[in-house]
Amino acid sequence: MATDSGHPTALETLTAPVTVLVGHFGAGKSEIAVNLAFGWRDRGEEVAVVDLDVVKPYFRSRLLRDELQARGITLVVPQDDRFYADLPIVVPEVRGAIGRAMAGQGRRRRPGSARQA
Repeated sequence: MATDSGHPTALETLTAPVTVLVGHFGAGKSEIAVNLAFGWRDRGEEVAVVDLDVVKPYFRSRLLRDELQARGITLVVPQDDRFYADLPIVVPEVRGAIGRAMAGQGRRRRPGSARQA
């Protein structure tokens, strides 16, 4: 589905199993990541969000943890007593999430779901 200007949407353009967003503080990377995750999930794809922001760690994504989980999106962040810690923590699950994606197990369609046109 193209935009009004005829260009493909980001959901159609970003087809690699891992999407990395890079930019300055406050540029909207987390907002874009969350919205891409919602879009891919709405299309029936399995999605994990890994927020590696070590300047203001996990700020945006962790605030949406419940909504992400309710939509079936995996959020890879520190757990338990470190969930709200403002520490530059990169949890071991990051490696697993990226490894699964690169092995063809990331952002794939869930069984029984069809890609919307």
